[in-house]
Amino acid sequence: MKKFAVIVLAVVIACFTLVSCGGSNYVGKWELEEMSSTGMTLKDNFLGIPVAIMFQFEFKDDGTGVMKKNDNGTQEKDTTFKWEEKDGGVVLTPAEGSESTETLKFTKDGDLLACTMGENGKDVTIKVKKVDEFTTFDASQFSLGNLGS
Repeated sequence: MKKFAVIVLAVVIACFTLVSCGGSNYVGKWELEEMSSTGMTLKDNFLGIPVAIMFQFEFKDDGTGVMKKNDNGTQEKDTTFKWEEKDGGVVLTPAEGSESTETLKFTKDGDLLACTMGENGKDVTIKVKKVDEFTTFDASQFSLGNLGS
């Protein structure tokens, strides 16, 4: 009987622990896993630059976030956004005063989030994965001359 009571108590504690672990699965850091456009897909690296640094998103638990966009190792100005869970995915809306005006809608694709957006008249699809820490890249150590070696 004591053994049964201990098991029941353990199950009840586990249930309350799981319920109190609310929060969104989207909160955290996400970075580019792959990008595709016009039949070409980039993964891992592009000319020696990790694709992971090209788009990095941080979703904060207060419904805001920051997008870092890097072009060929050169970081552009960070874009702040508001985000909300919607239709089984997440929607990012540029924060007031942000230079960007494009709303992004990400949908679940396994463990990834996928978003298709228009860029220069062409559709670009990006897929981002959740990470503990962002990938970094030291552009000062990069040289196009190293590509042939």
